[in-house]
Amino acid sequence: MSACKPEKETLRTQLSEANQRSRMYAQRFWQLPFAYISVVGITLAAADKSDPKFIRLGAITLCLMGVFIFWIMIGTFRAIDKSVKVIEKTESDLGLPTFV
Repeated sequence: MSACKPEKETLRTQLSEANQRSRMYAQRFWQLPFAYISVVGITLAAADKSDPKFIRLGAITLCLMGVFIFWIMIGTFRAIDKSVKVIEKTESDLGLPTFV
């Protein structure tokens, strides 16, 4: 077995964790809009013969949900960016080649 410094082993663990997080954030980033589009489609299909008052209320609700989803996506994009920066720094600290 090769003897690694505890610091390098910690950096490798950090690199692995940051990689997993960036993948999770990327999945979430693409799942959110498709889930929202699905909810809109189901709502429009259900509102076909509803009372116009409920259709307006549903439209307002979907609009607010859309703004909320967009806000979450911005936060997710920032998290992806942060985790990629951590990956690049950790790779640099370990002396690994970085791909930009």
